[in-house]
Formats: sequence, structure tokens, C-alpha cells
Amino acid sequence: MSFHALAILFVLAAVNLLGQGAINFNNRVTGTGGVVAPVYGPEPSAPFLRISGNATTNGGSATYHGELLLGTGYTAELWAAPVGTAEEDLVLVSTTTFRTLTAFGGFIQPPVVAPEVPGVPIGERGVFQLRVWDNRGGTIRTWAEALADGSTARGFSDPFVLPPLGSTGVPLNLVGLQSFSLTIPEPNSLAVGAAGLLICVAHRCERRKRQ
Repeated sequence: MSFHALAILFVLAAVNLLGQGAINFNNRVTGTGGVVAPVYGPEPSAPFLRISGNATTNGGSATYHGELLLGTGYTAELWAAPVGTAEEDLVLVSTTTFRTLTAFGGFIQPPVVAPEVPGVPIGERGVFQLRVWDNRGGTIRTWAEALADGSTARGFSDPFVLPPLGSTGVPLNLVGLQSFSLTIPEPNSLAVGAAGLLICVAHRCERRKRQ
């Protein structure tokens, strides 16, 4: 075996020994190097409107009117992949729900053990996204199901890139994550048009009966 081939094997072995990078799946970590990015419910007067960015009360410029999310009725998932991966190709890292105390509204319940990030080894950077939805008492179990449902409130953060990841012993915080609001999908225009047509037909039939 050539020296070059041996060198490649040693590099691969070293990468395998390092293992996957880990992340502190928590959107409330105060202090230096922390992150405070609560998640909000839909805007009461404009539930179809998506808002993202930290609030004016949290060092940002966004204004939210939706309630801060609370409890196990909302599912939060962290998705990630190596830098350069398209948003639709991110993979699931970890799933949790929200805290139940009003004082911690908008903040998730972090896992006991820092999850590892598939495909992103220790020392490498990754791109991340937080996705959240109303799980309707546990009946909407996955992000795909939330997207497929026409009336489920759901939302997602803007993708953000983190510095090189550490191990489970020294997981990196979600620095760069910012707040966002959930939205309720707008009714499909074709469906609305069809419903309107049916109403018109019904009114015509009713008028004919009366004549």
C-alpha cells in the first residue's frame, strides 16, 4: 500500500474517532455566547403573515402580537446538515416540546443530553433551522404532516450557520437563531373559488324552488 493511501486511511480513521458534532438544543441560554429567541403564535389580525427576527424588546426590530408558545401542544424540531446544503435537504436532529411555565413562554424544553448532528463531524460547521407546529394533541406527529394539513399553525426560523461544532461534553449553543412566528396556511384560492361556485349554485336552486 502506498504512503498516500495510508495517509488517507489515517485521516478517515481520525474523523471517525472524533464522531459527530453536538448541539445545545435550547433557544434560551443567557450570558456570553448564549441565545434568547422565543417563538410566537400566529399574528391575531394577520395569521397568514410570517414574521422573523428578534423582537424590539430583545435587541431586534421585529414586532410580535402573537402569544408566546407554551406546553406540550407544540412540537419543536431542530434540522441541520453540512454548510451548503439546501433548506429542503436538511435532516432531523432532535424533537422536543415547549416549557409549561408562563415565565418561560416561547422557549423549548431542551433535551437532557445534547443531540449529535448527523453528517456534521466535530470541528465542522453546519447549517441549522428550527421548525415548530401545533401538534393538535399529538395527532400531527411530523413536520411533513404539519405541512400536509391545510389548517395547522406552523413556522420555521431563517436558516443559520454555526461555527465548528464541539462534542456532547461541550456542545455549541444555537448562536444565530432568531425568533419567528407561526402562521396558518392561506386557503387555497382554487378551493375558495370552488366553494363560492357551490354557494352560487345553491342560491340559484333555492330561487328556482321559490318561483
